[in-house]
Amino acid sequence: TVEKYLLSHIDKLKVSNRHGTASTFEDLHVCLKKFDKGFSKRLFPDIDYEYVSRFFENERNSGREVGGIGVNLRALRTLLNSAIKENVGSPETYPFSNQYGTRTGKDTFGLAKEEFETVPHQRSKGFFFFSFFCGGINFTDMANIKLTDIKSGFDRQGKPIRYFTYTRSKTKEPIEIQINEDIQSQIDYLLNEEFGTPATGYLLPIITKEDMSPAELNDFKKNKRKKLNKYLKEMATIMGFPEGIQDLSTYFARHSFAMRLFSKTKSIDIVSAGLHHSNTEITKVYLESFGADEVAKATNNLLG
Repeated sequence: TVEKYLLSHIDKLKVSNRHGTASTFEDLHVCLKKFDKGFSKRLFPDIDYEYVSRFFENERNSGREVGGIGVNLRALRTLLNSAIKENVGSPETYPFSNQYGTRTGKDTFGLAKEEFETVPHQRSKGFFFFSFFCGGINFTDMANIKLTDIKSGFDRQGKPIRYFTYTRSKTKEPIEIQINEDIQSQIDYLLNEEFGTPATGYLLPIITKEDMSPAELNDFKKNKRKKLNKYLKEMATIMGFPEGIQDLSTYFARHSFAMRLFSKTKSIDIVSAGLHHSNTEITKVYLESFGADEVAKATNNLLG
């Protein structure tokens, strides 16, 4: 039965001193027993798309946070994968993807799709990608962008462009960001009414209250940043990010921008300009881990 395999899995984790992970599967056991009175008799073919969907809806209707349900579902997915690898599971009814290729056209339960449907998650995704496309602009500077900061001009080829300017709060340096298609698409996305309405004069729906004192405004931005980082962490967990980057925050947008730009251009000078660093030595710090990964890939099976 699934239950016997689950309990055996928990025991193995404890023997390996992985008590934190074991507690995750113990919580899954409790939740499944509560949801399904006949769980002790369930076999692996019983845990199909319909079963998982009913479990998800039941837990959500009971008032549980979507992130918490996601932890259970990821543990269940891990358990089913493990059982299949040990030839005791059921690849034919595996509910989370078609990776085993045993049934074409079957329904699959997408964790990210189900869990990212909430407005806070969607809004958080928009803010993260706005920051990313703007070279990793930090949350405070993003919140402070006003409509009057948007200007029109021409690039070096004489083509008309739009850009916005801001003073970077960390360095007090004036920054100019050209509004490309990616940035404009995020602005359009974030101006969805579901995400709130920007306060008078502001570009993005971060500051959404009118007539706040400087102290109130500062506290408001702090609370918004705290909530954003909370949802980003939830999303990192949902997507199964490695442990080292599960503590996702808006800062990662800046680092990710640097890594992707270097991967595309192989130019430290371009990355340094994109990050508005005073010199390339600072930029090299951002790229150290990228270099290590590239060396590892290049030297793998070097004589093969």
